[in-house]
Amino acid sequence: MDHDSRMALAQELLPPGRESHTAGVVKMAAELAQRYGVDVDRAETAALFHDIFRYLGERAEAFLPESGIKPEDYPNANLLHGPLAAAYLQQKLGITDREVLDAVWYHTTGRPGMGLLEKILFVADKCEEGRRYPGVETLREAVRQDLDQCVLLILRQSMAHLKEKGEAADPMTEAAIRYLEKRRNEGLTSENMAQYAARVLYDRKGEDIDIIHVADMTIIADYLVLATGNTTVQVKALCDELMEKMEEAGAKRFRVEGYGPGRWIVCDYGDVLVHIFHREEREFYNLERLWSDGANLRHYEG
Repeated sequence: MDHDSRMALAQELLPPGRESHTAGVVKMAAELAQRYGVDVDRAETAALFHDIFRYLGERAEAFLPESGIKPEDYPNANLLHGPLAAAYLQQKLGITDREVLDAVWYHTTGRPGMGLLEKILFVADKCEEGRRYPGVETLREAVRQDLDQCVLLILRQSMAHLKEKGEAADPMTEAAIRYLEKRRNEGLTSENMAQYAARVLYDRKGEDIDIIHVADMTIIADYLVLATGNTTVQVKALCDELMEKMEEAGAKRFRVEGYGPGRWIVCDYGDVLVHIFHREEREFYNLERLWSDGANLRHYEG
């Protein structure tokens, strides 16, 4: 099915009122596909058809008996539209691409072990440019840096929203959160943690960011991350951002020292110690001189 045929068919199948949202999802899915190396046509196909049964209705009710999907397997009716759409694509339109079908099926709930195309559609559905809700800008920023982290944030947000409304979450969503948290904790080596901390500080306009490997010199840590702010307000803002982002990434913080004065703050993440200095303190204490042998220091430049 060529692009024009897909577009025409999607317009025919979409329920009234979903055209603008779908166009936004298609646009963002295509952008994310290019960023993460996924075939754009496949991403657009999944995006075009993901909401064809969004409001269920007569056509969905007519198709349900032959779809093989059991409504009683889902905590609420809203969760049916993804599986129904995937079944329709396979049974009625002859689409057999498993990744496209899975992306459509799980675009509302997520699931453990989501593939790249599934993640792209999942994020695009929640973050396309027409979405307006508290926190969506944070998610749009997150997806530019870490797709998995963005998926995890959306899943957690969805769980919190359902809890507020007193509605049951799909077990698949809960399992997806546990899966991603476990994967992130397993992958959070001291080197990765140091790199991530440096990136957070860099993105928040920290200056003179250095990563020093000290594992061969001391037992207190594997890495030191140093950053500079020009005022105590900036130093504290860098610390606040670091603590928030590191917590989201699953890093355990053991202590914070020096936050009150805001001249030299130390955030202890076990194998990684992050030092955020006021410029005057950085120049006075010169930790680089104490801990760098010339080969173990890397200046972080994004």
